[in-house]
Amino acid sequence: MSFGWSEGLNGMETHRRPPRAPPAEVTLLGTITEEDVQPLCSRVRRALDERPAILICDVGAIDRPDVVIVGALARMQLTAMRMGGRILLRDASPDLTDLLDLCGLSAVVPLEPC
Repeated sequence: MSFGWSEGLNGMETHRRPPRAPPAEVTLLGTITEEDVQPLCSRVRRALDERPAILICDVGAIDRPDVVIVGALARMQLTAMRMGGRILLRDASPDLTDLLDLCGLSAVVPLEPC
């Protein structure tokens, strides 16, 4: 398969884009502590170094969402944004989404579109 310019509708030239690579993924498990935040940000940097743009963060296995996990997600998002990417949350529990809303971070750390 080749990529490049082709004839589009009404003789207009269109540009075909190469297919996108699937986003990188990271899974958070159990309980997150303050000591886990820096290593998590390092994982975000490594994942986006390999495949920049979007990082899917699976948070379905988080035991009990609290302010520490919200802070960790915000710092991870900041790290991703500094690298030109962003994080989308997968399988967020209603408790976590409510907590993100309460902290005013639901737009900063958005959910993965269905």
